[in-house]
Amino acid sequence: MYEIIRHTEAIDQQSTRDYGITVARSYALLCIPREGQISMSELSEKMRLAKSTMTRVADQLVTKGLIERDPDTQDRRMVQVRLTEAGRQMQGEIEADYQMFFEMVLAELDDPAVVVKSLEQVAKAIVVVMQKKHGMDYR
Repeated sequence: MYEIIRHTEAIDQQSTRDYGITVARSYALLCIPREGQISMSELSEKMRLAKSTMTRVADQLVTKGLIERDPDTQDRRMVQVRLTEAGRQMQGEIEADYQMFFEMVLAELDDPAVVVKSLEQVAKAIVVVMQKKHGMDYR
């Protein structure tokens, strides 16, 4: 497992380097809906980051022109973020790169369906253990 995690981190770092953004910024881009918006609170929850950390990540994405912030019309303390056209384009490119990479990996396997099913079980087990060990809703 450690080796898979290490390789996955290397893939993330190489992939994001091609786009000139950090891994955290790319994950944030992938968590924002393609259309519509998401509150900063929801985004920090999805990213499992403190709100102050998520704010810094969002600041960097705003500076790069990938997202925009909109104050909530009902509650001025709330902020909504949405992808810009450049953000949607980058999100699509990152998703396509990951999809192509993992399709190539699966093509190297004898029985990719078994591996995918096993990985889905591992992902579910990680959620269960995180909930038990840390008492958190980790999804």
